Amino acid sequence: MSYYSIIVIFAKKARGAVVHRFMRNSDTSDHMGRGGRWGGAILAVGLPRRDEPELIDAPGLADAELLENLLDLSMVNRLGGGVWLSTWAVRRFVQSAQLTGAVPAAAFVQPAAWDVLDVGCGIGDMPRAFAGRVLAVDISPQIVRMAAMRGGGVAYAAADALRLPLADASVGVAHCSFTLHHFAPPQAVALLRELRRVARHGVVLNDLLRSWPGLAGAWLLGHLISANRLTRHDGLASARRAYTLAELLAIAHQAGLRPLAVRAIPGYRAALALA
Repeated sequence: MSYYSIIVIFAKKARGAVVHRFMRNSDTSDHMGRGGRWGGAILAVGLPRRDEPELIDAPGLADAELLENLLDLSMVNRLGGGVWLSTWAVRRFVQSAQLTGAVPAAAFVQPAAWDVLDVGCGIGDMPRAFAGRVLAVDISPQIVRMAAMRGGGVAYAAADALRLPLADASVGVAHCSFTLHHFAPPQAVALLRELRRVARHGVVLNDLLRSWPGLAGAWLLGHLISANRLTRHDGLASARRAYTLAELLAIAHQAGLRPLAVRAIPGYRAALALA
């Protein structure tokens, strides 16, 4: 068995154990308690947010280097629970809409009819995980081209997340993963407002959580799984730029959104269904 295979197996087992143990008590924002909503802030004590530029946002990157970085991020999404968190949040949004009667139940009889917009799509691993008609956008035409080459029945377009070329309420759910931390607080608020503008039912936000364990993990993973320059630099920069769960909830509140459901992996990542 190769060294890489051992790392992958260990990561899957560790992620599964942590997620299972924590999720039992953190399904919704109304039932999260100190260990869920606020306890994660303890892990970020003495670690202020630093808005460091990330190399992936720079123009003129070589295709080969950028593609390798995007594939690294895709692997982190799969092994680290990112895809699972997002698909859970979208399903939870649908279930809540049915229970409250906000949307006719008949609209969800066929999951393939559910529309999702994915903003900041990267290589397209997230949008390909969603059922139905999915539109994925990224501000980088280079990234959009790479994602589109991988197919998967997803429509791709280059677009600015702060000025989406979409009509009001033109998609079912707007999804944003691994993207919000690229924005300073005022722009993050503007982003969530723009996502809510185009979404009929709500927004799913999935992002890193700033913490000391997360910072250490970013360094460790960057050196274990990849020699890519972007992966190693941006992993640490993202860990420093990330918000805490309390900060994410505050940004959502400023954007006029309320948490319908929240699920988190302590010190690492959280998904919020916002209405």
